Amino acid sequence: MFVRAVFDGDLMARLIPVDEADSLAVVARTVADQAIGVTVPPRDRPIGVWHNDNLLDQQNTVRSAGITPMDVVRVAYV
Repeated sequence: MFVRAVFDGDLMARLIPVDEADSLAVVARTVADQAIGVTVPPRDRPIGVWHNDNLLDQQNTVRSAGITPMDVVRVAYV
C-alpha cells in the first residue's frame, strides 16, 4: 500500500510504498532517505513518525499503528 509522507522542513509530500508488516522504524528510514541530505540537512538526532498528531512507537508495525492506505504520516527529528 501507499501512504502520503512529509518530512518536517521539506516542502514536498511524497507517496511512499509501505507494507503493513513494516516497522515504523523502516517507514521513518524510507521517508528520511528521500529528504535528508536532499532537501533537509542531516542532523545527529533520532527520527520519529507521527500519525494523527501522535508520536508512534518505532517498534510498532504499520498495521498495529492503525495506518491505512493513503493516510498522511509526518516524519521528523525527535
